[in-house]
Amino acid sequence: MSRAIDRRRSVNSMNASTLTAHANSLITGNSEMADRIRIHNWAATPLGFIEDWSETLVATVNLMLHSPFPTILSWGEEMVFLYNDAAIPTLTGKHPTALGGLYRDIFHEAWSLVSADLAACFYRGGTTVRDNMFIPILLNGIIEDHYFSYSLIPVYENGESPASTMPSATRRISS
Repeated sequence: MSRAIDRRRSVNSMNASTLTAHANSLITGNSEMADRIRIHNWAATPLGFIEDWSETLVATVNLMLHSPFPTILSWGEEMVFLYNDAAIPTLTGKHPTALGGLYRDIFHEAWSLVSADLAACFYRGGTTVRDNMFIPILLNGIIEDHYFSYSLIPVYENGESPASTMPSATRRISS
């Protein structure tokens, strides 16, 4: 049985304050999203406990959190969604529930438009730059026209195939 499964089974017997203290030491910064990442129930996601995250994932999350640009991290084959404070306005009404969700579920209305770029980055290590790309976003049951400028870069785990994509984006609403 894997270590992660053992930890999930014994989480009720663990000292929650110890886990929180360890998570606090791994995730740096005093921003809203740093705090949300520390307290999020990651055990309910494909990423599992913060304490079990790879050094690459922790370092990439901390890099993302300290970026002054809107930055999103989609980690693993499931593309688990993390983001920084600067990305909150670009997420419109999807914050804070987007944290820890799957990219394809969070932006299901735009998946057919962005999935090829994400797949090229994640599976082939390609980079992408898009300027003013039309991406409709569902807000309060209504599809709104938005235009995003974004770039995608792969993040490698141990020099192997990409472990994630790291988009940086800006948004404007169609007038």
